[in-house]
Formats: sequence, C-alpha cells, structure tokens
Amino acid sequence: IGDVEISSGLYLSFLIDAFNEFTQHKDISEAIGDTAVSSAKDYFEYELEGKDAITWIKDKAKDLCSEYAAVKTFFKEYDLSLTNEELETIDSYADYYWKNGYDEYYGGNGVSKESYRETLTFYTMKNVVFNYYYSKPNEETGKGGIKEVPMSELLVKLEEDYLLVET
Repeated sequence: IGDVEISSGLYLSFLIDAFNEFTQHKDISEAIGDTAVSSAKDYFEYELEGKDAITWIKDKAKDLCSEYAAVKTFFKEYDLSLTNEELETIDSYADYYWKNGYDEYYGGNGVSKESYRETLTFYTMKNVVFNYYYSKPNEETGKGGIKEVPMSELLVKLEEDYLLVET
C-alpha cells in the first residue's frame, strides 16, 4: 500500500485480529446468546453490520493493512520513532505470548513470531500517533499533543453526554 509493504505474515496476523474482534463484538455475543460454540466455523453463520462473517473479517483485515501503511508513513514523514522502552516492551510481550500459546494460535495459522512482533509494533505505533495529537501536557515540559483537548472541555463533554446521576 503506497510505499509500505504488507508481508503475508502480517496480513494473516491482521486476519486473526479481525476474527477475534468479530467474535468478541457485542452484537455477535448477543446473537449467540447461550448457544455453544464448538469451533471457529460456528461464527461464520452470523452477520455483523450487514456483512457475512467472512466479508466483515476480510474488510477489517484490509482496514488494518491500510492503517498500518498510514501509521508507517506518518512515522516516516514526522520522523517519529519508538523509544527503547517501547521496543523492549514489544519484545517482552512477543516472547511471553509466543511461549504461552500464541505459537500454536498464530503460528498454527501461518504467522511467524516476527510477524506477530510486527503486529505488536504496529499497535504501539498507533498509540504514539494518537499521543502525538492528543496527549495531555507533560508535567516537566508543559508540552502536549498538537491537538490536545483541554481538560475543561473533556469534563464538560463527560457531564453532557455521560453523567447519568445528578449530585
């Protein structure tokens, strides 16, 4: 996508993530109710957002690929990078989860540990981009995201849209 290459392993990882999101979606949980699900294929009977399961999952994986390309491009254009701490956390999570079943779950579906690690890297990079825009001011420097939303506005929005009880 653009100048960003999506490896087959990364695409497969995004398919797995999309499948997981599908199975955990509120509407799917409600549709299934108390019905026992014995295999992944059982989910393919359901629809979400007007799409059959396979189409929804493929579309979500495609969206994740587009997001990946956008995030990688954003990092390059704005000269952003992950910190050593973030990279160490990614490595630690990849090692831990790979040793505790993900080697079978992801690996069994054609995803290498390195592709899984790249998936974790992508999600971390998404958080960096979000913080680049919206983070609250740093206590030491006073600098926040370039589109930081002041706390006063957040509190007003919270009270208007989410406050269920009056005090």
